[in-house]
Amino acid sequence: KDASTDGDEDASHGDNNDAHRKLLQSNAADQLRLQMMNTFNLQDILDKQFPDGIEKAFRNENKEGCEVIGYLEVNRVPGSFSVSPGRSLQLGFAHVQLQVRTDLNLSHTINKFAFGDAFPGFVSPLDGYDKDLPPNHVHQYFLKVVPTSFTSLAGPRISSQQYSVTESSAAAKGLMGAQRPSGVYFHYELSPIAVHYKESRNSVSEFLTGVCAVVGGVATMSGLVHEAVQFAQSQIKAAA
Repeated sequence: KDASTDGDEDASHGDNNDAHRKLLQSNAADQLRLQMMNTFNLQDILDKQFPDGIEKAFRNENKEGCEVIGYLEVNRVPGSFSVSPGRSLQLGFAHVQLQVRTDLNLSHTINKFAFGDAFPGFVSPLDGYDKDLPPNHVHQYFLKVVPTSFTSLAGPRISSQQYSVTESSAAAKGLMGAQRPSGVYFHYELSPIAVHYKESRNSVSEFLTGVCAVVGGVATMSGLVHEAVQFAQSQIKAAA
């Protein structure tokens, strides 16, 4: 009985330690955010950017949406870009994104998304893609970009890129700091392998060879069918 009581006390003490540790971590995170607010004078910036209050600005009472159209020039190195609600600030060398947890969601339709010009047989898996997201979620696309070229018979060579894609979604965390705020993120990296397409036309000799092969196949099948019909007729006469 005493041993059981000691075990319960140890378990209770362990739970208390875990709760105390989580409380300390939460307090430390709050203190860090407060320190950042004071250091960069973010509260004044927030008040200036959102005079009616940041919560109201993100409430989206009119259920509005937006359309994003444009082009980005990116270097041929791995990188990322994002589409997210809110405003961003450049504080020295730091990029700070202003967001709060609200009922906004990033449900979206991608009408066209490509890394370069299209050509016959061009693959762009995100074109026409729909994604419904709950509020305060992060959705990430991971793109593997493959350099691709296409050379037609009568036209110039087209240098472009095709890509494959995987995706993941998770709840957003935090306003600032290491946590990723809500939004749609595109992470891309280049494949070390390139693909080259080239249109070609068969020569006259290859065309004639193909025609002869077709004619020979038809003649052979006609002979087999003819023999099968004759054999069936002979069997019917013999049975009669």
